[in-house]
Amino acid sequence: MNTHSNYDAIKQQNRLLKSVVTIIGIFSIILIISAFKSSGTNVQHFDEIVVKKLTMIDSLGTERIRMTTDLTTAPFGGEEIERNVPPNMAAIIFIGPDGDEVGGIGYGGTKEMSFALNSLDYTGVPLEAIGYNRIQTPETSAAHFVVLDSPRKDAGFDKKKFLEEARNSKINTNEPGEQLKILQSQMVSRVNLGVENHNAALTLYDSKQNARIILKVDDNDEAVFQILDEKGNVVHQYSK
Repeated sequence: MNTHSNYDAIKQQNRLLKSVVTIIGIFSIILIISAFKSSGTNVQHFDEIVVKKLTMIDSLGTERIRMTTDLTTAPFGGEEIERNVPPNMAAIIFIGPDGDEVGGIGYGGTKEMSFALNSLDYTGVPLEAIGYNRIQTPETSAAHFVVLDSPRKDAGFDKKKFLEEARNSKINTNEPGEQLKILQSQMVSRVNLGVENHNAALTLYDSKQNARIILKVDDNDEAVFQILDEKGNVVHQYSK
């Protein structure tokens, strides 16, 4: 009697076990199919998408491209740093593998002024390396290609201290902190090639952004070559 009861109990457990295994198998197949569907090409078509910000990430989930109409902050050091930008700015921001902004393309303006700019930054420090811009106002029409000085290792810039200043909201105040002053002191143009109001010029600057060599053709088609001292005085000039 006990043997028969045990045998029935074992059969019942086997049926229960088979049912559980079957359910798990079906569930696993569903998960596998879902995984294949999600890992494959998933294309959705939209007639229109309206957003203020669009973010693109890489395979590691790091933000790499930001399309936005809000440029009041820039990604740097794992944080969003406040910055001053021209009005009505729309831009595509490029971000490095470390999450820091490395350049971008922007357009904006008002009824009185329109502008466009494109820039590439130095690595590890929020300083522009190369940029070109276009500005249009009722009085001025200009386009420039600018190369800025590289960061100086002995300047004393400290990334951690800079981020601490940013967290304390010292970036956009009238009294900038020490690290912001160090950055500002290194925002030095060394080469400027451009056209402004029909005057074409190539200007080379010293480390303090004093113009030292100017080669230009003015709006009267006169060619001029100038060498200047550090005070801006012309020490040699040739024109034709």
